[in-house]
Amino acid sequence: MRSVNEVERAEYATLFALFIDYHVDPHTYRDLKDLYRDYYLKFPEQWLESTVTDWEDQGFVDVSRTHSGTSALINRARYTSVLKKILSWLGGNSLSVDARKEEILSDAIPNSDVPMRNGWKWFTYQNDGLAAASESVVEVPAANRLVPINHNLPEYVEIKAGLAEVYEAVRSANDLENRDSILPSLDAANKLWEAVELRAIQVKIGIVMAVEDAYQALTGTAKAVATGLLIDSIKSFVKAKAGIDLDHL
Repeated sequence: MRSVNEVERAEYATLFALFIDYHVDPHTYRDLKDLYRDYYLKFPEQWLESTVTDWEDQGFVDVSRTHSGTSALINRARYTSVLKKILSWLGGNSLSVDARKEEILSDAIPNSDVPMRNGWKWFTYQNDGLAAASESVVEVPAANRLVPINHNLPEYVEIKAGLAEVYEAVRSANDLENRDSILPSLDAANKLWEAVELRAIQVKIGIVMAVEDAYQALTGTAKAVATGLLIDSIKSFVKAKAGIDLDHL
């Protein structure tokens, strides 16, 4: 007989796997058998249908059932609610996913119930620096070096204003693709930029990559050029203040 704790762990592991998969492809329903295999889910496979149904009932997941099997996809309209659920489960305040780099950045440390695809890396940032929480990560020395952030510098003020403008541009574009997944990343980037110092890898994954995602989404709009210039400004700031080339981390 399944215990309540076992069921809850299975439910959240399933939701997390679907959440990460949404960043890989936000348009395609994921076959549950493939999801189970690719994310190395630890509970019995026959539980999948019920765990997905529970999230479907709450409106977090859209489900397709055919003769060939069951597939699911995070409900785009509920993306922010799903993120809050996951952060509560992880015990964290921030979570950014970069599917292109196969990297996750968070202030939470993943426990043994958190499913990870093979080759993906999880970076945990804390007040005392950055820790790699995935055994597949090879630390790059420059990545862990500190970047001092002087809030009185005009360059800092310019970048801070630029981050706010990009966030507003994405927020106000209701028909923008992946808008609901980009906004939380930009919000986290704005909060990171308020620090007095950051690790280089935090700037790259937590800020630059978030703005790059916004740039891709805004391509063809009036804000695209300004967003591209903001990326260059952040990279130049890090190069000038810490001597680190973010393009070569």
